[in-house]
Amino acid sequence: MDKPEPKNEGQHTKVHPSEKPAKPTIEAVKNPSPQENSGRGDTERPQNQKQPSKIDRFLEKVFGESSRSNHVITLATIVIAISTCAYTVYAIRLYFIEQRVNEIAVGTQRAFVNFSSTLNGGGIVSQGKTVRMVFEVGWENSGTTPTKVALGKANIQAWSTDLPRSFDYRDLDDSRPSPAVIGPKATARIPVAIPIDDLIDVPRKGHHLFLWGWMSYRDIFEGTPPRLTEFCAEITNIRSDKEDMTDPAARFLWNVVSSCPGYHNCYDEDCKDYQARIKQAFP
Repeated sequence: MDKPEPKNEGQHTKVHPSEKPAKPTIEAVKNPSPQENSGRGDTERPQNQKQPSKIDRFLEKVFGESSRSNHVITLATIVIAISTCAYTVYAIRLYFIEQRVNEIAVGTQRAFVNFSSTLNGGGIVSQGKTVRMVFEVGWENSGTTPTKVALGKANIQAWSTDLPRSFDYRDLDDSRPSPAVIGPKATARIPVAIPIDDLIDVPRKGHHLFLWGWMSYRDIFEGTPPRLTEFCAEITNIRSDKEDMTDPAARFLWNVVSSCPGYHNCYDEDCKDYQARIKQAFP
């Protein structure tokens, strides 16, 4: 058996010219995929990268991919806008609540003038006889604050019949309205006079004696409109302790009934002649 000849390491191997030497190859090492590393389907970030917080994930989901500072600025802008809207709505509601409270306060505290059915009267004597009867028309302020200024008139007239429904309740003279300042729970009085014969005709002839008037006034609250009270009443059941009613010693009694036809028992804008009366009182 022949022995193999040892290779001479110092000698070069001859290469045929037609043959090119094989180039050395470097095999690329493929990094294992995250799926291969973890064995799970979800993607994991490298260990040296910080995990996003829940807030970051929420911001990224809502606003898309951008920097955290942009997310924070956008979210802060939205919060400020919502807060501004909420404060505006609250301020508007608070304004209307305050207005309503003021209206209630004005309505419960303002001066409120009414005709007083308590009618005082007394006779005017001339030459030993009562010739006229003077009635004091009372205006009572049932409010808890005074009137700022008040002006009014009262009228009295005897009729052989009832008042017609078309009666306009005009003033019987052209004198200026009587001024007054009426305190809270106080009463102001305006005198009106009638001949004694007209008074006597009521019980003896069945005539009617009517009393009407108006009072325009301002309360102490700013921005409130002028007020108006109108009334009409009939003086009935007139009687005396003397047969001769012209006797200065005679004492009289009567009743006051608010039974006039038409519209003259009213307040403020409910009175049909509101504008005319206000203009007459405050020209």
